[in-house]
Amino acid sequence: PLFNFYKKLIRIRKENPVLSNGSIDFITAEGKTLIYKRYDKKTQIWVLFNLDTKKQSLKLPEKRNYFNLLDGKIFYGNSFTINSLSGAILKIMDK
Repeated sequence: PLFNFYKKLIRIRKENPVLSNGSIDFITAEGKTLIYKRYDKKTQIWVLFNLDTKKQSLKLPEKRNYFNLLDGKIFYGNSFTINSLSGAILKIMDK
């Protein structure tokens, strides 16, 4: 399972060059939470990590349509609940 997860991360990075080449802004780096965005003129991707042992609700600056590249789910809004010890890679869909 871990090998397949790494393969998924590599595929996401290859399919989204902004993750390697885009500009980067760190939004939150406090305690056990890290949020940053990678972006260029066409694409914006938010990366969220929750290293706490409790689920957290994290706020993004805008209500948008997001596609979670890790689990394939779509959601609209600016509040994202993230499980403990996990992360999310959210691509803005409505640009």
